[in-house]
This record gives sequence, structure tokens and C-alpha cells, in this order.
Amino acid sequence: MATQAQSGTVPRQAAALGQPWVGAGGLVLVLAIAAVLGIAPGMQRSLEIIGPVSTFCLPVLAVAALWWKGWPFTGLSRLAGGLATLGLIVAAGIVLTGIGQAVVGSSQLSHLFGTTAETPQGHLVTFPWTVPLAAFVFVTTLQLTFVCRQWPFRRLSSVVGGLAALATSWAVGLAGYGLLANWNFVPAAARHAIGLRNPGGPVNALDLVGILLCIVIWQMTVFFLLDGYPVSKIRSEPLYLVAANAATIGLGLVTWWVLHGAGGLASPQVSAAAGVIVAGTLVAGLLFEGWPARVVRNPGLSRLALLVTAGLIAVIAGLVLRAISLAGTWSGDPPQLWVAVMGLNFIGAFVIIHVAVFRRWPLPAADPAEPS
Repeated sequence: MATQAQSGTVPRQAAALGQPWVGAGGLVLVLAIAAVLGIAPGMQRSLEIIGPVSTFCLPVLAVAALWWKGWPFTGLSRLAGGLATLGLIVAAGIVLTGIGQAVVGSSQLSHLFGTTAETPQGHLVTFPWTVPLAAFVFVTTLQLTFVCRQWPFRRLSSVVGGLAALATSWAVGLAGYGLLANWNFVPAAARHAIGLRNPGGPVNALDLVGILLCIVIWQMTVFFLLDGYPVSKIRSEPLYLVAANAATIGLGLVTWWVLHGAGGLASPQVSAAAGVIVAGTLVAGLLFEGWPARVVRNPGLSRLALLVTAGLIAVIAGLVLRAISLAGTWSGDPPQLWVAVMGLNFIGAFVIIHVAVFRRWPLPAADPAEPS
């Protein structure tokens, strides 16, 4: 597992090491929060209202947890600092969702938290129109943080470097969305009625989300869970950067082709698989600190055990979330998208929030003297 000193890693909390019950307690807390966000409001409402905003929150969460590591609230207690940081992330996510809405079409802030039921009335709501842009920004943030090891911003202070990474992610996301995405499947009259702009790129915008999430699978399994192994064995930094970026993006595209092209899975199904895989990697690698795989002394077997553990968690999460989604009532939206949001935006994100933002509050912290 990654060390805390390594650039671009989630801060590790030693409280979980040797104490699996701390990870189990955190998992119960994370699942409870995910249920409140994803089930309590109604699954379709959660998908359409909270889904886009939470996706725009993800890059900010990554910067706050992986670059700033508690700034600007490091002097506060775990609870106060966690609440303040979470408030900052949510507020920034809402603002960025509004910007995203203005980018993809007409700015209709009064419908920022609208549902697709408002679309026939001529309103541009955020779901699904802003999701491809949000996904592009998020994937770029992970690429800079995990795959590039915070290059080229690691020489800057953590605050400036994090802001630079977020700005770069938005620049790349805007360019990628504008050059690649299209809404051709939406009739021109319908696009005009709701104020949706069509970038006219070569890739269906909703398929673009699936492709991006296939890249996330490799970002999280190789460059988070396995610390970049085996690419990390490359000593030359320029060669490493070329190989790491090529491997991540290339494997992501191959995965999309295998699942979508050869396997016949639709984009929502691919997104659902990616969401639960991300949840599995974060639960296994961060919440439980690699337990029980870390007790295996052989490095190769330990990595294999860690992958198996993350895979089993992902399978269980996928089966449970699928069963819950099929019990709901859906009108138009594929339930697989709800599974994807639950896995990535709620379970996965709140694992990071619990460990890196709240420093495992209310459970034991890494330092017993650390304020609660």
C-alpha cells in the first residue's frame, strides 16, 4: 500500500493498522451516509439532483484530501475541521455545477437542483447534461494526482499546487468536452427548446462518461491500490510519465472496447461496474488499510490478495446495489447510473471524507493526542 510520504496519496491513518474494527466501524458510518444520500430522497431524485453536484464536488474533494490535507482548517478539531472542509467542498461543488450548466447550455440557476421532469417544460437541468463535463474534470484531477504523482505542480506549495491542479483539470475538461462530446442523439428541436449546446464531437456524450470511468478503474486499481506497480519500477521520471499516462488511458480505452464493443454492455452498465470497482478499491485500500492482505509477507502475493479483496468488495457492492435499484421505481433513467453514483460519489467519496477529511472521527485517530 502507498506510504503517506509518497506524493499524491491519500493520508493514511495508523489507527486502522492492526485494528480492523476501526475500518469496520468506518464502513458502517459510510454506508449509513450513502443510504441517506442515495436512498432516503428517492433513488431517482438522488441520481438527478445530488448526482451531478456530487460529481462536481469530486475534484474539489481530491484536491482537499490529497493536496491540501486539512488546509485551511488544520488547527481545528477533527469534527470542526472536517465539517468546515466538507462545507467548503459542497459549496465549491454547487458553484462549479452552476458553471458547468452555463458551459453545456443556457444558465438556468433556478433549475440547478431540478429533475428531468422539468425538461419537457423547456428547462435545462443538470442531469444528465453536465455529467460528461464533470466526469472529465474529475478524471483529469485523478490523473494529475495519482498517475502523474502531482507533476508538474509538486514543486509548488500544497495550496498553490492543488489550486493549479484544479484549474488545469477544468481546462482539460472543458477542452475535452468541447472537442470530443456530442449530443447528436437529442433532436435539434429538443436541444434548442432546453438551451442545450451541441459540441459536435465524435463521441456520444453519455458514452464519454463510460469511457472516462473505464480510465478511473485503472487509475484506482493500479495507481492507488497498487501504488503504480509495475509502472512505478521505471526510474526515469520522463519515461515513467509517458508510460503511466499511456498505460492508464490505453487500458481504459481497451476496457471500454471489451465491455461496450465486444461485450455489448451499454454505457450505464459500464459506469455501474466502474463505480463499484472504485468503491471496492477505496474500502480495501484506504478504509481497511489493505487488511487482511497486508499480513501476507510476500509482496507479490500481498498485491494479489489486495486485488482479490477489492474485487470481492466490488462484487458484493454491485450485487447489493443492483438489488436495491431494481426494487425502486424508475421513469426513463437507467438504474445502473444510480449504482454508479452510489459506488463512486457516495460510498467511495465518503470513504475519503471519513479517513482524510474527518480523520476517522468519531473513531480513534492516528494520534491518540489528536483533538477530537
